[in-house]
Amino acid sequence: RPIRGLGCAAMPRPSRLVGSRPGLRPTAVRRASSLLQKVVLTVDDRRLERVLGSRAAQRVLFGLLASAYMPERGAGLTGELCFEVRRSDGAPASWTLMLGPAGARARAGAGHAPLLTVKAPLAALVHVAAGELDPGDAVLTGQVDLEGDFALAMRLGELFGRE
Repeated sequence: RPIRGLGCAAMPRPSRLVGSRPGLRPTAVRRASSLLQKVVLTVDDRRLERVLGSRAAQRVLFGLLASAYMPERGAGLTGELCFEVRRSDGAPASWTLMLGPAGARARAGAGHAPLLTVKAPLAALVHVAAGELDPGDAVLTGQVDLEGDFALAMRLGELFGRE
């Protein structure tokens, strides 16, 4: 059963967000974040995985995350941020955000030498992205594992517009 508001037109394409007109990006990211929060609040984790577990849906999610990156807060930060996502059925997926002074780009696949690797079930990652799960609590309760630069991990909220 489809969830209302999750058609193709509801989620902007990542390629239209990264490097698009200056005023479009923040508006599109805000709208997509609001939609994601509504979905997280109205469906259980199994349904969340069915809706957002496909490669296409994850491409949109990580494209939106890349669009939310604020390079002016990164103070010249350059490198890769890797996400190892697991579904409840064990299906893995890796995504990499390439961070630089001009912004961020998302691509499927593992990073070559990531500054930080975030390992999490898809549902936990979506709950964090929607603001429904505190990232610190997610790490402390073992829902999210981190490898690499913990100082960078502490700054993720700032770098992606949460603080």
